[in-house]
Amino acid sequence: MSVENAKPRINIEKVAEWLNERTSTTKCPFCDGVHWSAVNGSGFVGSVIPFGDGKGDMYMGGSPVLSLVCRKCNFVRNIALTPALLEIVLEGEQIATE
Repeated sequence: MSVENAKPRINIEKVAEWLNERTSTTKCPFCDGVHWSAVNGSGFVGSVIPFGDGKGDMYMGGSPVLSLVCRKCNFVRNIALTPALLEIVLEGEQIATE
């Protein structure tokens, strides 16, 4: 069984440009590596940092982030996907088949 969903795509090259304009280094803070991978590759990328109530209960929603993983040591760097950033980096729609 296949399900098709039209989803926006995050342009990783635009994210890289945006980050390069705002950061002083691309080095990993743990190992000084400079090569990063976006989780889920070229399709729709993004994750969520879940919300919790402080008592152990977690909620399905959360803060949207783009997770970048250092290719050398696997350190995870999260970039908040704010509405302003999404206006810059989202493009078109992509059909996702599962």
